[in-house]
Amino acid sequence: MKQLVLWKPVLCKSVNYTDVLADIIGEMDVRHRGTLLYQIMKMPSKKPISLNDATRLLEQAVDKAFDLKKIHSQPGGSNWYYNNFISWISELGYHIDITGDEFEPYVISSQIS
Repeated sequence: MKQLVLWKPVLCKSVNYTDVLADIIGEMDVRHRGTLLYQIMKMPSKKPISLNDATRLLEQAVDKAFDLKKIHSQPGGSNWYYNNFISWISELGYHIDITGDEFEPYVISSQIS
C-alpha cells in the first residue's frame, strides 16, 4: 500500500562529522516507491527502536561500506543497506517504533485544477 508522507529530516553526521538535518527517510521512501511507512507498520514485533536510531545505524553501515569502497547493491554494499533498510533492521532484532512525530501531515486539496 502506497502512502503519501512528508518525512521529517533526521539528525545525521556530514562527511566532516558535523551534525546536519538530512532527508534520508524521504529518499528511502522514494527507493521503496512510497511504501516505507506501510513496511514499517507491518514489521514483526521485536525490540523497539526509534526511526532516528535506526537511521543512525543505517548511516554507520553505509559509512563503513563507503570506506571499504563497497558502493553496490549486493549485501554489504551501501546501496543494499538503503534498498533493504526494513529487512536489515529486522534482522538486527529491531522493529521501528513509529510515534507519528516522524512525519508531517500532507494535505491534498480537492480543488486542484
